[in-house]
Amino acid sequence: MSKAGYVYVIQAVYTGMCKIGRTKDFDRRLKELGVGVSANLIKAQFFNDCHAVEKRMHKEYADSRLLGTEYFRLSCPPWLG
Repeated sequence: MSKAGYVYVIQAVYTGMCKIGRTKDFDRRLKELGVGVSANLIKAQFFNDCHAVEKRMHKEYADSRLLGTEYFRLSCPPWLG
């Protein structure tokens, strides 16, 4: 099974919190998340192992994570890479 896909950071319009997630179908996922309506896309990038990159970012920003979610209280959205 391929681990290739996109890791993205979106920022919720009303709360300002950022979501760090991954997807194989980028366009479909943006529509599901309401990007452009209730959230703004900060950055997205393709990786050969999007699972590992997302996991690393979640670990790096664990202190800012909203418990049980993929949302983070970040004043400056993280860069991917």
